[in-house]
Amino acid sequence: MPNGKLRKLLVFLLSLFILTLYVSIFLQFTQKNYQKVDDSNTSSNQQNYLKNIDSFFSNKFNSKSLFTPLDNDTQLSELCYFDQNQGYTYDLCQVDDFLYVANGENGLDIYDISNRSSPIKIATNYDCIFGSNEELRKIDFYNNYIYTLSKFGVLHRVNVSNPNNPQQDKWGLGGVGKGSPSGDLKIINGTLYWGSYYGKDLSIYDLSYSPLFRERGSYTNQQYSNEITLLEKIAYIGQTGGKLSIINVSNIDCPTLIKTYETVGNPYIYDLLIKNHLLFVVGSLDGIDIFDITNPIAPVKVGNYSSGKRLLSISPLNEEQNIYFIGNDQGGVEIIDFSNPSVPIKIGEYQNVDGEGQIESLLVSDNILYLAAGRGGLQIFDIQNYSHPMKITEFRNNEGVANKVVLSEDIAFIANGKAGFRIENISNPFDIKILCDFSTQKEVVDLALSQINSDLLFVVEKNFGLEIFDISNPLSPQNISQFPIENHLVESLIVENGLIYLLLDSAGLEIINVTTPTSPHKINQFFVDESFREFCLQNDYLFCSTADEIKIINISIPTDPIEIGVINSNLANPSSLTIANDLLFINDEGELIIYNITIIGAPFVIKKITGIPIAKMFIEGNYLYILSDPIHILNITSINGEEMFVLEIPYRGSIRGGAFGERFIYCVLGKEDSLVLGFDRDGDRIADLREELLETNPYEEDTDQDGMSDYFEWLYSLNPLVNDSYSNPDNDGLTNIEEFSLFLNPRNPDTDFDRIKDGIEQNLYGTKPYHPDSDRDRLFDFEEIQIFDTNPLNEDSDNDQLNDYNEIFLYLTDPLSNDSDSDGLPDSYELKNDFNPLVADSSDDSDNDGLTNLEEYHLELNPWVADYDGDGLLDGEEIHLYGTSPFDSDTDDDSLTDYQEVMEYQTNPLLADSDGDQFSDAEEISEGTDPNDPKDNPEIRSIKNMLSIILPIFGGVLLIGLLWFIFKKVIRKKIPKNEV
Repeated sequence: MPNGKLRKLLVFLLSLFILTLYVSIFLQFTQKNYQKVDDSNTSSNQQNYLKNIDSFFSNKFNSKSLFTPLDNDTQLSELCYFDQNQGYTYDLCQVDDFLYVANGENGLDIYDISNRSSPIKIATNYDCIFGSNEELRKIDFYNNYIYTLSKFGVLHRVNVSNPNNPQQDKWGLGGVGKGSPSGDLKIINGTLYWGSYYGKDLSIYDLSYSPLFRERGSYTNQQYSNEITLLEKIAYIGQTGGKLSIINVSNIDCPTLIKTYETVGNPYIYDLLIKNHLLFVVGSLDGIDIFDITNPIAPVKVGNYSSGKRLLSISPLNEEQNIYFIGNDQGGVEIIDFSNPSVPIKIGEYQNVDGEGQIESLLVSDNILYLAAGRGGLQIFDIQNYSHPMKITEFRNNEGVANKVVLSEDIAFIANGKAGFRIENISNPFDIKILCDFSTQKEVVDLALSQINSDLLFVVEKNFGLEIFDISNPLSPQNISQFPIENHLVESLIVENGLIYLLLDSAGLEIINVTTPTSPHKINQFFVDESFREFCLQNDYLFCSTADEIKIINISIPTDPIEIGVINSNLANPSSLTIANDLLFINDEGELIIYNITIIGAPFVIKKITGIPIAKMFIEGNYLYILSDPIHILNITSINGEEMFVLEIPYRGSIRGGAFGERFIYCVLGKEDSLVLGFDRDGDRIADLREELLETNPYEEDTDQDGMSDYFEWLYSLNPLVNDSYSNPDNDGLTNIEEFSLFLNPRNPDTDFDRIKDGIEQNLYGTKPYHPDSDRDRLFDFEEIQIFDTNPLNEDSDNDQLNDYNEIFLYLTDPLSNDSDSDGLPDSYELKNDFNPLVADSSDDSDNDGLTNLEEYHLELNPWVADYDGDGLLDGEEIHLYGTSPFDSDTDDDSLTDYQEVMEYQTNPLLADSDGDQFSDAEEISEGTDPNDPKDNPEIRSIKNMLSIILPIFGGVLLIGLLWFIFKKVIRKKIPKNEV
């Protein structure tokens, strides 16, 4: 073989070997394992693939590489949600030595108050609504559970049998949400009364079926209900518009409205209280109206108290005395003696010095007054001398509003409004740790790191100016200098080359030299006639936005800044701007305008993109990030191609600011929340960063190709690297793949907590294993199957048009028989017609019309109306005696009622022409002929009448002719001619 051909053969074989080796290596990493996994090995397999997070990050994320989104399949997934929300204390509930506090977005706070003068917070920021930052508004207690109601009407409960370790009730994952503002809730003897803003004015739930909620009854009048109180079996509901609805709840399955009372001058009712047969209605404008409810269904107004402030809440001192504490909207408490309700007397008052907080709720216990003071948090007073409350202590709520973040290495610095600034360790973006919450006692609106010394942090305080901190120890920042700004508010800053440019609210710019950070000094100020809103810097030029234009300022000589141009080409309201690579990006009322500023004095528009949300923007690498929901990402290297990615994000609130970390975006959401988002190239809801931790394939939703998404397997602690689709870790009779397809929990044998295993529901009964009431008839599946033997898939098991629940609990009828009393009348018919479905009454004649109730049912008549068609004949007479129709007052359609035919004219009510003479009975009666005589009808009568006229005339003519003939022939001949 020639050498040339040999060389080619060797090259070919070598290439084939390399290719085979590459394919083998590739398949090692991507080959899927389809072997069925034994349940017993699941946990060990899981332990094998899970890595220690700290070592993972220290080993893998030491580079500064940034992930760049490359295609439209990329999404954003949550890596971490750090909830440091502002609290707002709304409601209080005491159980023995524990105080439970509904604290807005902070969730549930729990205090040990066994030592009344020194309470201890034992649980805080407990999220009662998993995966949500809803505000917690109302709470109440029953049987080891705290029931919570959120701002948008989601009802959950928390097991507080151990108050030191509260546990979210698992059925509460879905809640009993109405998707409407919260309203109010009260629990009495295991029954929960819920007033809602929209839809149902009052819903009543039976709590005895733990862990499930069962709605028993409801009342709807399309009003907004915000407060509830009860007196025995009467519920008083305060509603928007100042309406007080009084509802009879003696039958909780069927509450009924008794009366609606209009309270004059109160468009909103904030609180209701009943004591000693007096009802106190706390209104928004007219103060407190006092009603005597000795007759609970007929309240009589007996007094009013008003102080000129908006009153919000009321609580009695004790059961014996008529002393009441009333909270107002200025953080104060008024102490009123209502011994004579017609003449209330103020005997004391406590007022916060700063007037901060609204007293949303009050609670008195053992000479201690607890105030739910809104932003003012929980405040506790000694009221042994009740006319002069003495503050014992307070638990203030956070006042921060996170609006700016900067990142340095593994540290985040957050401008946190009135709470100062916060420093966080973000080396593990899955688990953010607070290093320091530093209160400056001022409102921090912006901050930046020094470009020269990484241990310096510049902090802007809106009402003060500039403070400089040494952050070499991030656990304990040290203030090294201050620079106050007098007579102006400071909005933001830019740091550049040892200089700080401060944006003032109405005076332009202040330029500070910070090359010596311990002694900053002013070098110049640039005045303008209108307020700057935002600014950005490129080289020696500042671009500052106003209400309708962008000013360009040359700062190459910082001691002498000069305005050199203005961009005002039809700008509507430039809200955000940023700059990079001679491109200026302006977000102008939802339109992104891109200017080329290569020639600073002559900028021109190169692109406009509409439909852009109004939001903060920043540039990282080749991409512009618009921090909206969804986040928009624009490739600024291909503006003409307009490569725009729109990435949906998990909604946690409006983004106030953001920064780019190592392959993640750190966002601040206001109210101290932080949201860390990672890129998710396969859109499986697991960020690529987490996929690296799990060693799953970031380009494949189902790495092990077992039919279950990586997200599902991660969420429920399955192994996303091994085919475990046929495993059954919860032993419920369903494999993992079956649970995945049915959206069930593979770690819980009874996903819907209805006491029936998922597999039995799915395979044996055919019920829904993800809902405890498959047919939505208010009977739980286990009750229908195990107790009542009804059909859990049919809300009306006996098809009698009655809901199974109503038959069992409301009507007491048999849900398996459509005729509970076996009298031939269906239960639904008896109930509809006010019969007793439990007593055989089909042979009765309820309306005394000669027909039994059973006959009326079969004939579809009204058993309570004796003459259904109103023709004057009883239905029984028509059926049994005359054979007429009880539905038609004129059975033969001859324009005579059946009654007239039978009783007046004795005609046949079944024949329109009783005598068969071709004339209807009505015609004959109208013409005066006999409708029962065929020889007497209008036609014969007409001929007779004609003859009666013609014959006399004809006879008269004949008589005259005869007389004339006689005269001519007889009489004339006898008379002589001379006498004629």
